[in-house]
Amino acid sequence: MGKKTAANATLSASQPDDIAKFKIAANLKVLQRQDSSVLDIMGSASHTVMYELGGSESAPKWEKKDIEGTLFVVKRSTAPRFRMIILNRNSPTNFSQDIDSTVSLKQMEKLLMFRVGQSSEAVVRGLYFHDPSEMSTIQSLLGRIINDQVEVSSKETVNREATASLMSALGISKPAQSSLSSSSSSS
Repeated sequence: MGKKTAANATLSASQPDDIAKFKIAANLKVLQRQDSSVLDIMGSASHTVMYELGGSESAPKWEKKDIEGTLFVVKRSTAPRFRMIILNRNSPTNFSQDIDSTVSLKQMEKLLMFRVGQSSEAVVRGLYFHDPSEMSTIQSLLGRIINDQVEVSSKETVNREATASLMSALGISKPAQSSLSSSSSSS
């Protein structure tokens, strides 16, 4: 048959890279149809299953939700800047969760648990990953995003407080917010 040349070897070696780039581009288009603000895919996991902590306080139990599929962590052009999306294989309704400083993460055995907010009413969810290395990668990525969001939130608070303090020291009052009158003139 034919000889294996250097050109053929190079072509074969580049095909996996081309396929990976094609898959990323195709997934990005799908995600942008769901959310036009999606700019980039920061990470993904091939198959996840969603659970929710239910039951009573004295006897909590994990309940499987009707959400499973490929998970993506995306960067967006508008606030909130980051979002987790699961393209649901079980129904036409996909799952999305904004990722900001109110999200907390914890790994427990084979689940990556997350909660939004600190109230007792906050829902605790768990993601089961079929590939444990994907769970580690996603946990690390989400942890970095959340930590960065906490830093941004802290800086914004400091800036607001410094601005208010400076305005107070200069004797400048906060501008009054205008309200539109709902009355209309009759002719």
